Amino acid sequence: MQATARRLSVVSSTLSARRRLIRVVRPTNGTTRLSQMNIREFWSLIERCDPSSFDMDRKASLLEHELRQLDSSGLGDFHRHYWSLRAKAYHWPLWDAASVLYGGCGDDSFMDFRSSLITFGEKVFENALSDPDTLGDLPQRIPIDSGIFAVIHNVTASKLGNDHRLDVAPQPAEPTGRSVEDEQDDDGIEQEEAARFPRLLALANRSNASSVQRSKPWWKIW
Repeated sequence: MQATARRLSVVSSTLSARRRLIRVVRPTNGTTRLSQMNIREFWSLIERCDPSSFDMDRKASLLEHELRQLDSSGLGDFHRHYWSLRAKAYHWPLWDAASVLYGGCGDDSFMDFRSSLITFGEKVFENALSDPDTLGDLPQRIPIDSGIFAVIHNVTASKLGNDHRLDVAPQPAEPTGRSVEDEQDDDGIEQEEAARFPRLLALANRSNASSVQRSKPWWKIW
């Protein structure tokens, strides 16, 4: 059932504020506008937003401060790089990893997961794409949090306007790569996930155990 839900979410035609923000611009003069912020500068800005922290409210606040210092060109370029990286991370093995960490991950949750992942910096991001199990080496799960997208949307809207057409790459209709579910029947999925993502499963188990422990009444914590 989880596999069906994920596949349905991919082909869903529901439009959200996230999708309405995307505009693809074809320059009318036949030229391509040169970027004022390259990808190295993008990652440098992310490094100034406490990439090792799991406090997403703090990260969102730091990111908002950084974005408000950018001029219109720089902000548009940041936005373009952000969407390009989110598209790059639209990858079945990474979606499988998020599902392992959280016991399932829908389309909107995976959007937020990818946004959060970007804030952990280039090394964590690229390692996760090459081998999603490396996320199991982190002390906590990558949060599923909508705050990063909200900050980028709000700052862009306030500085450039809601109808400002941003030069971003088209977002892919389908994730790249292959999912565990494509290669195994339902009976074999858990075994394959355990083989592919041992560190992720260990982190998920620790996180779940910690959540249960925190939810106990104080007189039942020994």
